[in-house]
This record gives sequence, structure tokens and C-alpha cells, in this order.
Amino acid sequence: MEGIRRGRSHLFLYTKPEQRRRFGSLGFYPVAQTDHVLLMEDERDGIARFVSAIPKTRAKPVGAMVVNCNPFTMGHLRLIESAAKECGYIYILVVSEEKSTFSSGDRLRLVREGTMHLSNLCVHPTGDYLISSATFPTYFIKEKKQAAAFNSELDLQVFAEHFAHPLGITRRYIGSEPFCPVTRRYHQQMKEYLPARGIEVIERPRFVVDSQAVSASRVRLLFSQGRMAELRPLVPDCTFRFLQGGGGR
Repeated sequence: MEGIRRGRSHLFLYTKPEQRRRFGSLGFYPVAQTDHVLLMEDERDGIARFVSAIPKTRAKPVGAMVVNCNPFTMGHLRLIESAAKECGYIYILVVSEEKSTFSSGDRLRLVREGTMHLSNLCVHPTGDYLISSATFPTYFIKEKKQAAAFNSELDLQVFAEHFAHPLGITRRYIGSEPFCPVTRRYHQQMKEYLPARGIEVIERPRFVVDSQAVSASRVRLLFSQGRMAELRPLVPDCTFRFLQGGGGR
């Protein structure tokens, strides 16, 4: 197969729901389905096995955040600390997709280092299953505006059915989004989709430094320009040390 030739051992495909049986006969198994999109993978119960490896808790309530942390900022840290105070336990799911300035390994490590003082949380990668190429189908959807809506629905369904349900998650925390219209739209769809499935969406204001909301994009800009003194108050100690060392370059 072409995927194997390219060195990919875990394959996903998108098709229309009516093609489920056809591709099932070829060794693909359903992950999530909307009215328009069916996501399948070539591993039986692959997502179930992935989630089963995440530590479980009996504490209540259980919250979650899905974060990219490119890189980990004071805004991320304050949101996590706030959520940890309100929850018996919280999952911090760090995006694994390698399409960021900083590698998934570095981003995951910084979140773990920066939250070591919190005992009621688990920091875990998302794998291929959340906010990834695997949950954003656009190949056969001709209208790109329409595709964006379908993408969000598929991603949210994966979260609700495959992560929230088995892990007992009843809250998802997000930070307000004053900068990116795509993220704002995603948050709005989240607020419409998740509560109907028993998951409260809790939005917190962005952390502010010198009257300006902290963002990872601003940290990246300051870092690229070598303005380390200006970015220092925007990031935790672990991130500043990382950036001082070149940011994994």
C-alpha cells in the first residue's frame, strides 16, 4: 500500500457513511461518523486501546483541556491551575500533530514540567485522534467553508465519545480567543455540541500581562526577534529556559 511505502504504520481514511461496509471489507474500522463524513482507521479498536492507556481516576468532577502549547505560556498555566482547583482531576491533552514551531515532544515535556506542582492532573498526548490531520477531513468536501464545519463536528465527536465517556470527563476548559477567528468558531461549535452530550464547556478570560492578552503567537514572535526580556513575563520558568537554549533548534 502507498501508506506503508511512505513508512506510515497507522492509516486513516475518510469516506462517505454509505461506504462503511466497502472499506470495512478492506480492513478499516470506524472511528467517528457525522452525517457527511466517516473516519476509519486500519487498527481494530485502535482508539479504544489508545485511550485505555490513559490513567483513570475516581475523583469527581473530571475536567479536560486540549492544548497545543506552541509553546507553553503563562496563559496556559493559569488556565490549568484554575481548572485544577475546580476539578477533582483534570486531563491535559497535548496535541501530537507535528505542524507547530516546536515539536510535540518538546511541547509535551514543557507542559509536564510546568505543572509538576499540581497533583490532580494527567498530561497526555492526543496521538492521532484530536485536533490532527486525522480529524480534519477536506479531501472530498468541495466547499471549504462547509468542510470547516464538518471538521469541528468530527473532532468534537471523537472527544465526546472516545475520550470523555471512558475517562468520565464532564467539563472541558477553554481560554477566550481574541485573536484567531477559526478558533473562535471552533469554540462556538464546542459550546453547541458538547453540553448536549453531558459535557460542560467552561471558558475563562485570557491571562493578561501589561494590559495585553498572552498568546503563544506573541511569544513566538518575540522569540524569533530575540526579544527575550519582553517574553520573560509571558512564559513559565521551564519555557524560558527552553527558549534560552534555542527552543530545540
